[in-house]
Amino acid sequence: MGRIKTIIVLIGGLLLSAAMAQDSGKLRGMWVDVFHEGIKTPRQVEQLIGRAKRAKINTLFIQVRSRAQVYHMSALEPRAPDAMPLFDGLKHAILLAHAQDPPMQVHAWLNAHPLWESKSDPPWVDHVLYKHKDWLTQNPEGETGTEVGRALDFGHPMAADYLRQLYTEVVRNYNVDGIHLDFIRYTGKEWGYNPVSVERFYESLAETQREQVLSRSRAAGYAKPATRAGNSRESFFPGAEKSGADYAAEGLPATNDPLWNDWRRAQVTGLVRSIVKSAKAIKPKLIVSTAAIPWGDAPSDFRQSSAYARCFQDWKTWAQEGVVDLVLPMLYFREKTHASHFRNWVKYCENLKPKAHIAAGIGNWLNSHAQTLTQAKIADAKLSGVCYFSYASTNPMPGKEAELFNEKFYDQIGQLPAAKPLGPISVVTEQETK
Repeated sequence: MGRIKTIIVLIGGLLLSAAMAQDSGKLRGMWVDVFHEGIKTPRQVEQLIGRAKRAKINTLFIQVRSRAQVYHMSALEPRAPDAMPLFDGLKHAILLAHAQDPPMQVHAWLNAHPLWESKSDPPWVDHVLYKHKDWLTQNPEGETGTEVGRALDFGHPMAADYLRQLYTEVVRNYNVDGIHLDFIRYTGKEWGYNPVSVERFYESLAETQREQVLSRSRAAGYAKPATRAGNSRESFFPGAEKSGADYAAEGLPATNDPLWNDWRRAQVTGLVRSIVKSAKAIKPKLIVSTAAIPWGDAPSDFRQSSAYARCFQDWKTWAQEGVVDLVLPMLYFREKTHASHFRNWVKYCENLKPKAHIAAGIGNWLNSHAQTLTQAKIADAKLSGVCYFSYASTNPMPGKEAELFNEKFYDQIGQLPAAKPLGPISVVTEQETK
């Protein structure tokens, strides 16, 4: 019976792939952030849907989690202070978006890495920051204030599982069409030194590899005094093979250590795979997307890119292997000064020939309305569509925030032809094939 079910699912997947190849749609997306009006009141939701319809938007990426405070109903994290009491903005947005003709998709957008700012503490006594400070990422000096404030470390298994639960809670409780993974990356190569992650890293290596890491650590000046950890395996059993804790006590891996960097990339990718697997087990047709880093010009070798080498976000692999359904490189470049960067990244993404959809994130706050439309047309011709950042930042004066929600903007980007929204690249789940 299991083999028959597997064959049926595989055939269904092939038919779906064939249908998508014939009519795969195009993304007409818009990021709706929590720092401006969006879904905090019924009137804001109605304005959002109205403007999106004028702009021919078919997919709304609605932020519901910024830094461990939320704008939807959650049993895991507290409601944000500026969220209207008892009003479920996400649910209201889904109902209105799905009622449109044609219906709009709604994807729940949650930040993964950031937990709370560094300069102040959360007002809630039961906040996850107070309960699990051991989940925070650190730098080699033990500091926890990253560029996005205090943040969870992907290398701590409990922290990673907590993030997985945040995403699956939304999928289980809301009729969303997708979930959007943002800040699913480290902020730089000096982060990721959570003690649990470091110990797990050493445990994952062969003894010769551990010694190589320590040798590079000493050469880089990262080694600690070579004393045994008080509760280490070797302390209790002299002569026993040293544990990960023993090696961590002797020295932290250098920020440029290749094995350590591979480890951190694996922690990020492992979490992405875990979220996809869990979410699609609940809703097989769910679309899982991620915001991706494209800092600087497009590389000749992705391994030299900031995403891969500094943030440990291997989105090229995610796209090529179809780990997620949709990758959104944030191509936020000024048309006046960095037009070549934008075009080079579009060409780079086109040449990947990915299994996943790739659509261009457009930084409309950096450009005039006309320049935004120019970039959108270029990307739309080569990739699976476009997504605008953001719904609110629509000032016709590039780089300024003086004018939000400029109504002309929505009409301008509405010049792109209407399109059917994207679908998932696969609806096959591991549970279904057993």
